[in-house]
Amino acid sequence: MEFRLPHRRRGRRQLVDAVVAELAVPPEVSHQAAARRVCEVIRDRLGGPLEVCFTPMGEAGLSGLTLALADGRYLVVCADSPRWYHRLQILLHELAHIALDHERTPCARSGFADPREREAEEFADALLAALTERRPRRGDEVGW
Repeated sequence: MEFRLPHRRRGRRQLVDAVVAELAVPPEVSHQAAARRVCEVIRDRLGGPLEVCFTPMGEAGLSGLTLALADGRYLVVCADSPRWYHRLQILLHELAHIALDHERTPCARSGFADPREREAEEFADALLAALTERRPRRGDEVGW
C-alpha cells in the first residue's frame, strides 16, 4: 500500500503557522522553556496526561517516540542530548507526527525511508526554523 502525504506545500505552511501560533513561544525564551511549551501542546493535542522522559537511545536507532499507555496516559521518550536545541528538535518531530495525524507506529529514523518520518522531520525543521529565526542568538542551555 502506498502512503500519500496528506499535506501539500501551501497547506503544510498554513499548518506550520497554526502550530507556531498555538505554541505562542516568545522570541526571547530559552530552548528549554520552548521544549516545555511543546510538551504542553503535545499533551493538549493528545488529550491526556503526558510524561516526558529523556534517556540514552543510541543503540535503539531512535531519537524519540510517543506511546499511548493502557491507562490513558501518554509517554514521550526522547534521546538524552546535552543540548536543549537538539531536545527541542526531537520534541517538535514528535509534535509533527501528531499535527500531521500520522498513525503512531514506532520506527527507526534510518535515512527517512518511511514517508511519514521524512514528512515529520521536514515539518519539525520548519517549526524549529520559525521558532528560532526570530530568537536572539545566545548560548544553548545544558541539562534539564
